[in-house]
Amino acid sequence: MDGLCRWRGENWDDLDRQSVVWNFRTTAVLAKRRTAIRKFRIVQREGRRVTLSRKTAKNETLPKGWRKVKIIDFSPLQRGFDLPTAQIEEGAYPVVYSNGVNNYHSEYKSKAPGVVTGRSGTIGEVTYVIQDYWPHNTSLWVTDFKDNHPKFVFYALQNLRLDRFHAGSGVPTLNRNDVHKQSILVPPLSEQKVIASLLEKAQKEIDILKQLAEQYRTQKHGLMQKLLTGKWLLK
Repeated sequence: MDGLCRWRGENWDDLDRQSVVWNFRTTAVLAKRRTAIRKFRIVQREGRRVTLSRKTAKNETLPKGWRKVKIIDFSPLQRGFDLPTAQIEEGAYPVVYSNGVNNYHSEYKSKAPGVVTGRSGTIGEVTYVIQDYWPHNTSLWVTDFKDNHPKFVFYALQNLRLDRFHAGSGVPTLNRNDVHKQSILVPPLSEQKVIASLLEKAQKEIDILKQLAEQYRTQKHGLMQKLLTGKWLLK
């Protein structure tokens, strides 16, 4: 590397060391990515053991213990509560809007855990809440888990792709009655917990990779600033 670059105002050894660190970190990221992929494949393999395998013919068969139910009998939804911004008092309880947690209030309306989705504005996003919370009027929240595993309900609603049911030509709006009519397949509680656990592990790996990608985007931006402004000059 020596002789390839002239560092303006800094010691060249510092740049060399940074390059080594950069390469080391890149190698570490790739290694973590490979590990994540291996883990995800394990999740996929394990998931096949608990995922529904059904016929597409008229005589649809379900695994033992599975049932077909409508959303209203699985996780009924209700409009959230009005809370104008001017009335929000700083506190510890998350206020869940149509696109997730965007504020905190001194009071709550529902006990944790909670599953909330968008009613008006942002449609299709589903939020899992782990503390007592205030579901905003722009959202729909699950009022009763009907003895189902809350995290399974969260993933089931995600998989339902609720954005398909939005109505209105102006601000997108989700009619809970349309959602309540939809039918889904529900396994026994024990399998719900296993499925939710597998999906959660997969999501954690995805989140780690997203964080690493964001870190490297930031580093790349810093590198561009130095290379494109002449602070680091290549010979």
